[in-house]
Amino acid sequence: MDRVVKKLFIFILIPLGSFLSANFLRVKFFLNNFFLRWTPCFLLCFAGFPFVILAYDNSAILVNVVATALTWIFDLLQLLPSGAVGFLLNIAATAAGALIVYYMTGLKRYVKTKKEKQFDEGMDFYEKGKEGKGKAYSKALEIWRPLAEKGYAAAQFQLGYMCFDGSVIYKNDKEAFEWYKKAAKQGHAQAQNNFGYMYQHKLGVEQDYIVARDWYEKVARDWYKKASEQGNVDGLNNLGYMYEHGLGVEQDYAEALKWYKKAADQGDTAAQDNLGYMYHEGLGVEQDFTEASKWYRQAAEQGEVFAQNNLGFMYQQGLGVEQNYAEALKWYKKAVEQEYAAAQNNLGSMYQHGLGVEQDYTVARDLYEEVAEQGDAAAQNNRGYMYYEGLGVEQDYTVARDWCEKSAEQGDVRGQFNLAYMYQHEQGNNIHAYMWFSIAKTNGFKEAEEQLPILAKEMPAEDIKRAEEMARRCIGSNYKEYE
Repeated sequence: MDRVVKKLFIFILIPLGSFLSANFLRVKFFLNNFFLRWTPCFLLCFAGFPFVILAYDNSAILVNVVATALTWIFDLLQLLPSGAVGFLLNIAATAAGALIVYYMTGLKRYVKTKKEKQFDEGMDFYEKGKEGKGKAYSKALEIWRPLAEKGYAAAQFQLGYMCFDGSVIYKNDKEAFEWYKKAAKQGHAQAQNNFGYMYQHKLGVEQDYIVARDWYEKVARDWYKKASEQGNVDGLNNLGYMYEHGLGVEQDYAEALKWYKKAADQGDTAAQDNLGYMYHEGLGVEQDFTEASKWYRQAAEQGEVFAQNNLGFMYQQGLGVEQNYAEALKWYKKAVEQEYAAAQNNLGSMYQHGLGVEQDYTVARDLYEEVAEQGDAAAQNNRGYMYYEGLGVEQDYTVARDWCEKSAEQGDVRGQFNLAYMYQHEQGNNIHAYMWFSIAKTNGFKEAEEQLPILAKEMPAEDIKRAEEMARRCIGSNYKEYE
Protein backbone atom coordinates (compact mmCIF):
# COMPACT_ATOMS: atom_id res chain seq x y z
CA MET A 1 0.00 0.00 0.00
CA ASP A 2 2.80 2.38 0.89
CA ARG A 3 4.28 1.87 -2.61
CA VAL A 4 0.94 2.87 -4.19
CA VAL A 5 0.76 6.03 -2.09
CA LYS A 6 4.38 6.79 -2.88
CA LYS A 7 3.85 6.43 -6.63
CA LEU A 8 0.72 8.57 -6.41
CA PHE A 9 2.75 11.24 -4.64
CA ILE A 10 5.64 11.05 -7.10
CA PHE A 11 3.82 10.81 -10.40
CA ILE A 12 0.71 12.89 -9.73
CA LEU A 13 0.79 15.19 -6.72
CA ILE A 14 4.14 16.89 -7.26
CA PRO A 15 3.69 17.58 -11.01
CA LEU A 16 0.04 18.45 -10.43
CA GLY A 17 1.08 21.06 -7.89
CA SER A 18 3.18 22.75 -10.54
CA PHE A 19 0.37 22.64 -13.12
CA LEU A 20 -2.24 23.97 -10.71
CA SER A 21 -0.16 26.87 -9.46
CA ALA A 22 0.66 28.12 -12.95
CA ASN A 23 -2.74 27.58 -14.48
CA PHE A 24 -4.61 28.90 -11.45
CA LEU A 25 -2.85 32.21 -11.79
CA ARG A 26 -3.42 32.18 -15.53
CA VAL A 27 -7.17 31.53 -15.29
CA LYS A 28 -7.94 33.78 -12.31
CA PHE A 29 -5.81 36.82 -12.97
CA PHE A 30 -5.35 36.59 -16.76
CA LEU A 31 -1.71 37.49 -16.42
CA ASN A 32 -0.17 37.77 -19.85
CA ASN A 33 3.36 38.39 -18.64
CA PHE A 34 5.24 35.14 -19.08
CA PHE A 35 7.60 35.79 -16.16
CA LEU A 36 4.79 36.55 -13.71
CA ARG A 37 2.72 33.63 -14.88
CA TRP A 38 5.43 30.95 -14.67
CA THR A 39 7.52 32.06 -11.71
CA PRO A 40 5.20 30.36 -9.17
CA CYS A 41 5.33 27.13 -11.20
CA PHE A 42 9.12 27.26 -11.34
CA LEU A 43 9.40 27.90 -7.60
CA LEU A 44 6.94 25.15 -6.72
CA CYS A 45 8.91 22.72 -8.87
CA PHE A 46 11.96 23.32 -6.69
CA ALA A 47 9.84 23.45 -3.55
CA GLY A 48 8.93 19.85 -4.28
CA PHE A 49 12.54 18.69 -3.93
CA PRO A 50 12.40 18.29 -0.11
CA PHE A 51 9.45 15.97 -0.63
CA VAL A 52 11.50 14.11 -3.21
CA ILE A 53 14.25 13.62 -0.65
CA LEU A 54 11.72 12.34 1.85
CA ALA A 55 10.34 9.99 -0.76
CA TYR A 56 13.91 8.75 -1.43
CA ASP A 57 13.23 8.39 -5.12
CA ASN A 58 14.75 10.38 -7.97
CA SER A 59 11.82 9.55 -10.24
CA ALA A 60 9.94 12.50 -8.75
CA ILE A 61 12.60 14.86 -9.99
CA LEU A 62 12.58 13.38 -13.48
CA VAL A 63 8.82 13.37 -13.93
CA ASN A 64 8.38 16.80 -12.36
CA VAL A 65 11.03 18.44 -14.54
CA VAL A 66 9.76 16.79 -17.72
CA ALA A 67 6.14 17.61 -16.94
CA THR A 68 6.89 21.22 -16.12
CA ALA A 69 8.93 21.61 -19.29
CA LEU A 70 6.06 20.23 -21.36
CA THR A 71 3.63 22.62 -19.66
CA TRP A 72 5.83 25.54 -20.66
CA ILE A 73 6.01 24.28 -24.23
CA PHE A 74 2.20 23.97 -24.49
CA ASP A 75 1.80 27.50 -23.20
CA LEU A 76 4.50 29.08 -25.36
CA LEU A 77 3.16 27.49 -28.54
CA GLN A 78 -0.44 28.20 -27.50
CA LEU A 79 -1.46 24.68 -28.47
CA LEU A 80 -4.38 24.59 -26.00
CA PRO A 81 -7.43 26.89 -25.57
CA SER A 82 -7.58 29.29 -22.65
CA GLY A 83 -9.92 29.04 -19.71
CA ALA A 84 -11.00 25.99 -17.74
CA VAL A 85 -10.99 23.61 -20.73
CA GLY A 86 -7.44 24.53 -21.61
CA PHE A 87 -6.51 24.23 -17.98
CA LEU A 88 -7.78 20.63 -17.79
CA LEU A 89 -6.38 19.64 -21.16
CA ASN A 90 -3.03 21.09 -20.13
CA ILE A 91 -2.94 18.93 -17.04
CA ALA A 92 -4.00 15.78 -18.87
CA ALA A 93 -1.72 16.24 -21.87
CA THR A 94 1.31 17.17 -19.82
CA ALA A 95 0.87 14.33 -17.32
CA ALA A 96 0.48 11.83 -20.17
CA GLY A 97 3.46 13.30 -21.98
CA ALA A 98 5.60 13.13 -18.86
CA LEU A 99 4.86 9.45 -18.36
CA ILE A 100 5.42 8.65 -22.04
CA VAL A 101 8.78 10.39 -21.94
CA TYR A 102 9.61 8.63 -18.70
CA TYR A 103 8.95 5.14 -20.07
CA MET A 104 9.94 5.53 -23.72
CA THR A 105 13.09 7.65 -23.70
CA GLY A 106 15.20 5.78 -21.16
CA LEU A 107 14.54 7.94 -18.11
CA LYS A 108 13.09 4.90 -16.38
CA ARG A 109 16.47 3.22 -16.16
CA TYR A 110 17.72 6.03 -13.92
CA VAL A 111 14.97 5.36 -11.40
CA LYS A 112 15.88 2.87 -8.72
CA THR A 113 13.43 0.27 -7.53
CA LYS A 114 13.07 -0.72 -3.90
CA LYS A 115 15.21 -3.82 -4.51
CA GLU A 116 17.92 -1.76 -6.18
CA LYS A 117 18.06 0.58 -3.20
CA GLN A 118 18.25 -2.34 -0.80
CA PHE A 119 21.01 -3.89 -2.89
CA ASP A 120 22.94 -0.60 -2.88
CA GLU A 121 22.56 -0.42 0.88
CA GLY A 122 24.08 -3.90 1.09
CA MET A 123 26.91 -2.79 -1.20
CA ASP A 124 27.66 0.12 1.12
CA PHE A 125 28.04 -2.30 4.01
CA TYR A 126 30.14 -4.61 1.84
CA GLU A 127 32.55 -1.78 1.01
CA LYS A 128 32.77 -0.87 4.69
CA GLY A 129 33.56 -4.51 5.42
CA LYS A 130 36.46 -4.37 2.95
CA GLU A 131 37.77 -1.45 4.96
CA GLY A 132 37.67 -3.62 8.09
CA LYS A 133 34.72 -1.91 9.73
CA GLY A 134 33.14 -4.19 12.30
CA LYS A 135 30.32 -6.49 11.25
CA ALA A 136 29.60 -4.73 7.98
CA TYR A 137 29.93 -7.96 5.95
CA SER A 138 27.28 -9.62 8.11
CA LYS A 139 24.95 -6.69 7.53
CA ALA A 140 25.53 -6.93 3.76
CA LEU A 141 24.66 -10.63 3.85
CA GLU A 142 21.60 -9.91 5.96
CA ILE A 143 20.35 -7.54 3.25
CA TRP A 144 21.42 -9.54 0.18
CA ARG A 145 20.31 -13.04 1.11
CA PRO A 146 16.55 -12.26 1.20
CA LEU A 147 16.90 -10.38 -2.08
CA ALA A 148 18.73 -13.33 -3.65
CA GLU A 149 16.11 -15.78 -2.40
CA LYS A 150 13.42 -13.60 -3.98
CA GLY A 151 15.22 -13.86 -7.32
CA TYR A 152 17.17 -10.59 -7.50
CA ALA A 153 20.06 -11.39 -9.87
CA ALA A 154 22.61 -8.86 -8.59
CA ALA A 155 22.26 -10.17 -5.04
CA GLN A 156 22.50 -13.76 -6.28
CA PHE A 157 25.74 -12.88 -8.04
CA GLN A 158 27.19 -11.25 -4.93
CA LEU A 159 26.36 -14.27 -2.77
CA GLY A 160 27.94 -16.53 -5.38
CA TYR A 161 31.09 -14.41 -5.39
CA MET A 162 31.31 -14.38 -1.60
CA CYS A 163 30.96 -18.17 -1.46
CA PHE A 164 33.55 -18.56 -4.23
CA ASP A 165 36.04 -16.08 -2.78
CA GLY A 166 35.83 -17.42 0.77
CA SER A 167 37.40 -14.32 2.31
CA VAL A 168 34.08 -13.05 3.68
CA ILE A 169 32.17 -16.22 4.51
CA TYR A 170 32.99 -19.92 4.31
CA LYS A 171 34.29 -21.00 0.90
CA ASN A 172 31.80 -23.25 -0.82
CA ASP A 173 32.21 -23.78 -4.56
CA LYS A 174 28.98 -25.76 -4.88
CA GLU A 175 26.92 -23.01 -3.29
CA ALA A 176 28.75 -20.42 -5.38
CA PHE A 177 27.90 -22.46 -8.48
CA GLU A 178 24.20 -22.52 -7.59
CA TRP A 179 23.99 -18.76 -6.97
CA TYR A 180 25.90 -18.00 -10.17
CA LYS A 181 23.55 -20.33 -12.02
CA LYS A 182 20.45 -18.49 -10.76
CA ALA A 183 21.86 -15.08 -11.70
CA ALA A 184 23.23 -16.29 -15.04
CA LYS A 185 19.85 -17.60 -16.14
CA GLN A 186 18.44 -14.12 -15.57
CA GLY A 187 21.00 -12.61 -17.92
CA HIS A 188 23.47 -11.22 -15.37
CA ALA A 189 26.62 -10.89 -17.52
CA GLN A 190 29.25 -11.27 -14.81
CA ALA A 191 27.42 -14.26 -13.36
CA GLN A 192 27.29 -15.87 -16.82
CA ASN A 193 31.03 -15.41 -17.16
CA ASN A 194 31.75 -16.80 -13.70
CA PHE A 195 29.32 -19.67 -14.27
CA GLY A 196 31.33 -20.65 -17.35
CA TYR A 197 34.53 -20.29 -15.31
CA MET A 198 33.21 -22.81 -12.75
CA TYR A 199 32.65 -25.36 -15.53
CA GLN A 200 36.04 -24.63 -17.06
CA HIS A 201 37.98 -25.15 -13.82
CA LYS A 202 35.87 -27.91 -12.22
CA LEU A 203 34.70 -25.77 -9.30
CA GLY A 204 31.54 -27.04 -7.65
CA VAL A 205 30.62 -28.99 -10.79
CA GLU A 206 32.06 -31.61 -13.13
CA GLN A 207 34.51 -30.09 -15.58
CA ASP A 208 32.90 -29.42 -18.95
CA TYR A 209 34.77 -27.23 -21.41
CA ILE A 210 31.91 -27.24 -23.91
CA VAL A 211 29.42 -25.83 -21.39
CA ALA A 212 32.02 -23.28 -20.31
CA ARG A 213 32.54 -22.25 -23.92
CA ASP A 214 28.79 -21.92 -24.48
CA TRP A 215 28.42 -19.52 -21.55
CA TYR A 216 31.44 -17.46 -22.61
CA GLU A 217 29.98 -17.24 -26.11
CA LYS A 218 26.66 -16.11 -24.66
CA VAL A 219 28.41 -13.35 -22.72
CA ALA A 220 30.27 -12.38 -25.88
CA ARG A 221 27.08 -12.24 -27.96
CA ASP A 222 25.20 -10.35 -25.27
CA TRP A 223 28.07 -7.93 -24.92
CA TYR A 224 27.62 -6.87 -28.54
CA LYS A 225 23.86 -6.61 -28.15
CA LYS A 226 23.87 -4.83 -24.80
CA ALA A 227 27.32 -3.29 -24.59
CA SER A 228 26.09 -0.07 -23.07
CA GLU A 229 24.10 -1.89 -20.41
CA GLN A 230 26.25 -4.84 -19.45
CA GLY A 231 29.71 -3.79 -20.58
CA ASN A 232 31.15 -7.14 -19.51
CA VAL A 233 34.33 -8.08 -21.34
CA ASP A 234 35.52 -10.95 -19.14
CA GLY A 235 33.58 -13.37 -21.31
CA LEU A 236 35.36 -12.11 -24.42
CA ASN A 237 38.74 -12.72 -22.84
CA ASN A 238 37.73 -16.13 -21.50
CA LEU A 239 36.38 -17.17 -24.88
CA GLY A 240 39.75 -16.22 -26.37
CA TYR A 241 41.44 -18.38 -23.74
CA MET A 242 39.26 -21.37 -24.69
CA TYR A 243 40.28 -21.01 -28.34
CA GLU A 244 43.95 -20.49 -27.48
CA HIS A 245 44.12 -23.70 -25.46
CA GLY A 246 41.56 -25.77 -27.38
CA LEU A 247 39.20 -26.18 -24.42
CA GLY A 248 35.77 -27.27 -25.63
CA VAL A 249 36.65 -26.05 -29.13
CA GLU A 250 39.22 -26.85 -31.75
CA GLN A 251 42.39 -24.91 -30.97
CA ASP A 252 42.42 -21.79 -33.09
CA TYR A 253 45.00 -19.07 -32.40
CA ALA A 254 43.49 -16.67 -34.94
CA GLU A 255 40.10 -16.93 -33.24
CA ALA A 256 41.72 -16.51 -29.82
CA LEU A 257 43.55 -13.43 -31.08
CA LYS A 258 40.26 -11.97 -32.35
CA TRP A 259 38.50 -12.28 -29.00
CA TYR A 260 41.50 -11.06 -27.01
CA LYS A 261 41.70 -8.01 -29.27
CA LYS A 262 38.01 -7.17 -28.80
CA ALA A 263 38.34 -7.36 -25.02
CA ALA A 264 41.70 -5.55 -25.00
CA ASP A 265 40.27 -2.67 -27.01
CA GLN A 266 37.63 -2.28 -24.30
CA GLY A 267 40.33 -1.91 -21.65
CA ASP A 268 40.33 -5.42 -20.17
CA THR A 269 43.81 -5.79 -18.67
CA ALA A 270 43.86 -9.59 -18.67
CA ALA A 271 43.03 -9.56 -22.38
CA GLN A 272 45.71 -6.96 -23.04
CA ASP A 273 48.27 -9.21 -21.36
CA ASN A 274 47.04 -12.24 -23.30
CA LEU A 275 47.16 -10.30 -26.54
CA GLY A 276 50.72 -9.27 -25.74
CA TYR A 277 51.60 -12.92 -25.21
CA MET A 278 50.13 -13.88 -28.60
CA TYR A 279 52.36 -11.30 -30.30
CA HIS A 280 55.29 -12.34 -28.09
CA GLU A 281 55.04 -15.99 -29.14
CA GLY A 282 53.70 -15.42 -32.65
CA LEU A 283 50.46 -17.31 -32.04
CA GLY A 284 47.83 -16.56 -34.68
CA VAL A 285 49.87 -13.58 -35.81
CA GLU A 286 53.40 -12.80 -36.96
CA GLN A 287 55.75 -12.55 -33.99
CA ASP A 288 56.18 -8.91 -33.02
CA PHE A 289 58.04 -8.04 -29.81
CA THR A 290 57.29 -4.34 -30.16
CA GLU A 291 53.54 -4.96 -30.35
CA ALA A 292 53.81 -7.44 -27.47
CA SER A 293 55.59 -4.86 -25.32
CA LYS A 294 52.95 -2.27 -26.17
CA TRP A 295 50.10 -4.45 -24.92
CA TYR A 296 52.05 -5.62 -21.88
CA ARG A 297 52.68 -1.98 -20.97
CA GLN A 298 49.02 -0.99 -21.31
CA ALA A 299 48.02 -3.72 -18.90
CA ALA A 300 51.01 -3.29 -16.57
CA GLU A 301 50.38 0.41 -16.07
CA GLN A 302 46.85 -0.47 -14.93
CA GLY A 303 48.21 -2.90 -12.34
CA GLU A 304 47.84 -6.22 -14.19
CA VAL A 305 50.37 -8.38 -12.33
CA PHE A 306 51.07 -10.87 -15.14
CA ALA A 307 51.73 -8.03 -17.56
CA GLN A 308 54.07 -6.33 -15.08
CA ASN A 309 56.15 -9.49 -14.92
CA ASN A 310 56.07 -9.92 -18.69
CA LEU A 311 57.08 -6.32 -19.31
CA GLY A 312 59.95 -6.78 -16.88
CA PHE A 313 61.09 -9.78 -18.90
CA MET A 314 60.95 -7.76 -22.14
CA TYR A 315 63.21 -5.10 -20.60
CA GLN A 316 65.54 -7.74 -19.17
CA GLN A 317 65.97 -9.42 -22.55
CA GLY A 318 65.67 -6.30 -24.73
CA LEU A 319 62.68 -7.65 -26.67
CA GLY A 320 60.65 -4.94 -28.39
CA VAL A 321 62.25 -2.35 -26.12
CA GLU A 322 65.78 -1.23 -25.44
CA GLN A 323 67.39 -3.52 -22.86
CA ASN A 324 67.13 -1.83 -19.48
CA TYR A 325 67.83 -3.76 -16.29
CA ALA A 326 66.61 -0.89 -14.08
CA GLU A 327 63.22 -0.97 -15.83
CA ALA A 328 63.13 -4.76 -15.58
CA LEU A 329 63.78 -4.54 -11.83
CA LYS A 330 61.08 -1.89 -11.46
CA TRP A 331 58.38 -3.98 -13.10
CA TYR A 332 59.43 -7.21 -11.38
CA LYS A 333 59.24 -5.45 -8.02
CA LYS A 334 55.76 -4.10 -8.79
CA ALA A 335 54.61 -7.64 -9.54
CA VAL A 336 56.33 -9.00 -6.41
CA GLU A 337 54.40 -6.43 -4.36
CA GLN A 338 51.29 -8.22 -5.60
CA GLU A 339 52.80 -11.55 -4.47
CA TYR A 340 53.28 -12.99 -7.94
CA ALA A 341 55.65 -15.95 -7.58
CA ALA A 342 57.02 -15.91 -11.15
CA ALA A 343 58.09 -12.28 -10.75
CA GLN A 344 59.81 -13.06 -7.46
CA ASN A 345 61.70 -15.87 -9.18
CA ASN A 346 62.75 -13.48 -11.96
CA LEU A 347 63.84 -10.90 -9.40
CA GLY A 348 65.92 -13.58 -7.72
CA SER A 349 67.59 -14.28 -11.07
CA MET A 350 68.52 -10.59 -11.38
CA TYR A 351 70.27 -10.73 -8.01
CA GLN A 352 71.87 -14.08 -8.79
CA HIS A 353 73.46 -12.79 -11.97
CA GLY A 354 74.01 -9.18 -10.88
CA LEU A 355 71.75 -7.64 -13.54
CA GLY A 356 71.00 -4.02 -12.65
CA VAL A 357 71.97 -4.70 -9.05
CA GLU A 358 75.04 -5.82 -7.18
CA GLN A 359 75.31 -9.61 -7.38
CA ASP A 360 74.00 -11.10 -4.15
CA TYR A 361 73.54 -14.86 -3.84
CA THR A 362 72.00 -14.55 -0.38
CA VAL A 363 69.19 -12.28 -1.58
CA ALA A 364 68.68 -14.51 -4.63
CA ARG A 365 68.53 -17.60 -2.41
CA ASP A 366 65.93 -16.02 -0.12
CA LEU A 367 63.76 -14.91 -3.04
CA TYR A 368 63.91 -18.38 -4.61
CA GLU A 369 63.33 -20.16 -1.33
CA GLU A 370 60.09 -18.39 -0.46
CA VAL A 371 58.30 -19.10 -3.74
CA ALA A 372 59.88 -22.55 -4.18
CA GLU A 373 58.23 -23.57 -0.91
CA GLN A 374 54.95 -22.30 -2.36
CA GLY A 375 55.36 -24.65 -5.33
CA ASP A 376 56.70 -22.40 -8.10
CA ALA A 377 58.44 -24.78 -10.51
CA ALA A 378 60.97 -22.30 -11.92
CA ALA A 379 62.01 -21.20 -8.44
CA GLN A 380 62.37 -24.84 -7.37
CA ASN A 381 64.75 -25.42 -10.27
CA ASN A 382 66.74 -22.29 -9.43
CA ARG A 383 66.92 -23.25 -5.78
CA GLY A 384 68.20 -26.68 -6.80
CA TYR A 385 70.84 -25.02 -8.97
CA MET A 386 71.98 -22.84 -6.05
CA TYR A 387 72.53 -25.96 -3.94
CA TYR A 388 74.25 -27.75 -6.81
CA GLU A 389 76.75 -24.93 -7.30
CA GLY A 390 76.92 -23.90 -3.63
CA LEU A 391 75.76 -20.33 -4.31
CA GLY A 392 74.62 -18.62 -1.11
CA VAL A 393 74.26 -22.05 0.52
CA GLU A 394 76.47 -24.99 1.39
CA GLN A 395 76.83 -27.25 -1.64
CA ASP A 396 74.55 -30.28 -1.38
CA TYR A 397 73.89 -32.51 -4.40
CA THR A 398 71.10 -34.46 -2.72
CA VAL A 399 69.12 -31.34 -1.84
CA ALA A 400 69.85 -29.95 -5.32
CA ARG A 401 68.45 -33.07 -7.00
CA ASP A 402 65.36 -33.09 -4.76
CA TRP A 403 64.46 -29.51 -5.70
CA CYS A 404 65.11 -30.08 -9.41
CA GLU A 405 62.96 -33.20 -9.24
CA LYS A 406 60.08 -31.20 -7.74
CA SER A 407 60.48 -28.73 -10.59
CA ALA A 408 60.73 -31.43 -13.27
CA GLU A 409 57.60 -33.20 -12.04
CA GLN A 410 55.67 -29.95 -12.51
CA GLY A 411 56.76 -29.83 -16.15
CA ASP A 412 59.51 -27.19 -15.89
CA VAL A 413 61.80 -27.99 -18.82
CA ARG A 414 64.92 -26.51 -17.23
CA GLY A 415 64.25 -28.53 -14.11
CA GLN A 416 63.92 -31.65 -16.29
CA PHE A 417 67.22 -30.92 -18.04
CA ASN A 418 69.09 -30.17 -14.80
CA LEU A 419 67.71 -33.29 -13.14
CA ALA A 420 68.91 -35.38 -16.10
CA TYR A 421 72.35 -33.76 -15.85
CA MET A 422 72.56 -34.59 -12.13
CA TYR A 423 71.53 -38.19 -12.70
CA GLN A 424 74.22 -38.51 -15.36
CA HIS A 425 77.11 -36.76 -13.64
CA GLU A 426 76.48 -37.14 -9.90
CA GLN A 427 74.81 -40.52 -9.68
CA GLY A 428 75.93 -42.25 -12.83
CA ASN A 429 72.33 -43.27 -13.51
CA ASN A 430 72.22 -43.09 -17.30
CA ILE A 431 68.76 -44.62 -17.65
CA HIS A 432 67.12 -41.91 -15.55
CA ALA A 433 69.33 -39.28 -17.17
CA TYR A 434 68.29 -40.43 -20.67
CA MET A 435 64.64 -40.50 -19.61
CA TRP A 436 64.66 -36.89 -18.37
CA PHE A 437 66.72 -35.67 -21.34
CA SER A 438 64.11 -37.31 -23.61
CA ILE A 439 61.28 -35.59 -21.74
CA ALA A 440 63.04 -32.22 -21.94
CA LYS A 441 63.60 -32.77 -25.67
CA THR A 442 59.90 -33.57 -26.15
CA ASN A 443 59.10 -30.31 -24.40
CA GLY A 444 61.27 -28.39 -26.85
CA PHE A 445 64.53 -27.91 -24.92
CA LYS A 446 67.26 -27.83 -27.56
CA GLU A 447 70.18 -28.56 -25.21
CA ALA A 448 68.52 -31.82 -24.18
CA GLU A 449 68.29 -32.87 -27.83
CA GLU A 450 72.04 -32.26 -28.14
CA GLN A 451 72.84 -34.35 -25.04
CA LEU A 452 70.89 -37.47 -26.04
CA PRO A 453 73.24 -38.79 -28.79
CA ILE A 454 76.25 -38.16 -26.55
CA LEU A 455 74.71 -40.12 -23.69
CA ALA A 456 73.47 -42.87 -26.03
CA LYS A 457 77.06 -43.76 -26.94
CA GLU A 458 77.60 -44.82 -23.33
CA MET A 459 74.46 -46.99 -23.07
CA PRO A 460 73.47 -50.43 -24.37
CA ALA A 461 70.44 -50.58 -26.66
CA GLU A 462 68.22 -52.27 -24.05
CA ASP A 463 68.86 -49.45 -21.55
CA ILE A 464 67.98 -46.83 -24.16
CA LYS A 465 64.77 -48.71 -24.97
CA ARG A 466 63.87 -48.91 -21.29
CA ALA A 467 64.59 -45.20 -20.76
CA GLU A 468 62.41 -44.25 -23.75
CA GLU A 469 59.54 -46.38 -22.43
CA MET A 470 59.91 -44.76 -19.00
CA ALA A 471 59.83 -41.32 -20.63
CA ARG A 472 56.58 -42.14 -22.47
CA ARG A 473 55.00 -43.44 -19.26
CA CYS A 474 56.16 -40.39 -17.35
CA ILE A 475 54.70 -37.95 -19.88
CA GLY A 476 51.48 -39.96 -20.08
CA SER A 477 51.02 -39.77 -16.30
CA ASN A 478 51.78 -36.04 -16.21
CA TYR A 479 55.19 -36.77 -14.65
CA LYS A 480 53.71 -38.72 -11.75
CA GLU A 481 55.09 -42.21 -12.51
CA TYR A 482 57.65 -43.86 -14.74
CA GLU A 483 58.97 -47.01 -13.09
